[in-house]
Amino acid sequence: MSITIHFGGQLASLKDLDALLSMVTYYAEEHDCPFSESKEDDQTKLEPWEKGISLHSNTGVESINIYFDDSLTLGTFCKTQFGGVEAHIEVIEFLYAIEGFFKNFWVEDEGDYWKTNDQLLLKNKMDFMAKILDDVEKSIKEQKEENKWKYN
Repeated sequence: MSITIHFGGQLASLKDLDALLSMVTYYAEEHDCPFSESKEDDQTKLEPWEKGISLHSNTGVESINIYFDDSLTLGTFCKTQFGGVEAHIEVIEFLYAIEGFFKNFWVEDEGDYWKTNDQLLLKNKMDFMAKILDDVEKSIKEQKEENKWKYN
């Protein structure tokens, strides 16, 4: 339960996959973003479409995983709730950068920033979700306190 960006699409060819992965690697290096790649080497044989990359953010968002199925279709998500507004916007900007590689690309942004570019709306949604998460945590702690002898 948190603000999440779901996204995906389909590439037209393996050539597009190679170009996308090159661009994402360049992006990661330019933004000092740690990343890990799935690629073929002497010990690991991959199908051509099995190559991929994960961007590991330093900003509190989950990794962005760019991996495809055998039809070159991507479907994934990135939780941004704990990274804050700026980190969420960085993920959206990354998605704008890769959108052109896909023959069809979709984004379902629970913060609505993809559609609106409205930082205040995004902040309000993140604050609302943070309050819900705090309330759930508080309720669990209270429940544990009330029942600590009952279930031990």
